Amino acid sequence: MGASKGNFPKREDRVAYSGTGKKEERTKDKKKNRETAKAAPRRSAKNYKSTAKRRKTAMMAVVAVCILLLLCIMIGFTRKNGVEVFVGKTSIGIVKDKSLTAQDLEKTIVAQIEAEVGTKIKLKEEIKTVALHIPKDRNKEVGTVDYIIPKVREAVTYQVSGAAIMVNGSQAVVLATKAQAEDILNKIKAEYIPKGAKMEASFVEDVEIVEGFVDSDKISTPEVALETLQNSTETQKTYTVKSNDSLYKIAQNAEMTVEKLLEINSGLTIQSSLKVGQIINIITKKPYVSVKTVETTVMTDIEPKTYEYRQDNTKNKGYQKVIQQGKAGQKESTVQITRINGFVEEEKEISKKITVEPVTEIIVQGTK
Repeated sequence: MGASKGNFPKREDRVAYSGTGKKEERTKDKKKNRETAKAAPRRSAKNYKSTAKRRKTAMMAVVAVCILLLLCIMIGFTRKNGVEVFVGKTSIGIVKDKSLTAQDLEKTIVAQIEAEVGTKIKLKEEIKTVALHIPKDRNKEVGTVDYIIPKVREAVTYQVSGAAIMVNGSQAVVLATKAQAEDILNKIKAEYIPKGAKMEASFVEDVEIVEGFVDSDKISTPEVALETLQNSTETQKTYTVKSNDSLYKIAQNAEMTVEKLLEINSGLTIQSSLKVGQIINIITKKPYVSVKTVETTVMTDIEPKTYEYRQDNTKNKGYQKVIQQGKAGQKESTVQITRINGFVEEEKEISKKITVEPVTEIIVQGTK
């Protein structure tokens, strides 16, 4: 039997089938298949990384959108859409006008009040505006600017401009204007200046006018202020008796009775004779402010004669004879008179001019 059944070649003569029948082509195909199989895993890894990156980008985009939506929601619920108005610490109401400022409100309120009272004013409370998001439960507090202004006007208190007359650093009275205060002080000084007299007048106390803001109930009318400053209290002081003084004259000048004068001077009687230079007590009325006047006047007065004594040893002691009759002269004295509330405090001769020379009286005295 030379061939196998069915004309198939013997097992040892069989050749592996490559599909083409050619050995070289089969070898190339095997090599190509191995390279393809080797490259397949690399392409799969690359494709996986690309897919993962795309997924990550998509995830980040979703997160960003969510954050943006959340921010929009938060802004919608917290956005400042109004201002709350306060007077001091008290809330007056809410206005949707976000441009409204405390300065605008204060300017409007001050202008309204000044128009009513006719003078400058200063608010005692601070007006504040605070931006806020208006919650639903506070919608009933929301109003317009025209609605809120009258409410602020009712809530504030204020001080008015005034001019205080200060006496030795303490507030005595307050007038509405500086002009009124100056007029009051001038009236007080004028009472101690005789008509036509040339005098300098000032206050004994430190008196000044200070402008500022005060409560309206502190403002006095000119009439009340004048009366307050002229109110007097009795005070006791000493008086030096001058030439031609009498008990009656001293009491009259001090605006007191002779009986009161005797009462405060023990040992003094109606028959008492007063001596020049004697010190006695008097009662004077001291007003809130005292006026000091200084008057400079020229007076014609007597220039006393002088005496000259000559010794004569030919005459016995006790002998005295006027050998030249003396005569008083005349002078013009410039005198400065200082008065406090009309009472003379000091008289001082500041200059003099002899118009008629005095004649010296010469007297001879014996010394034997």
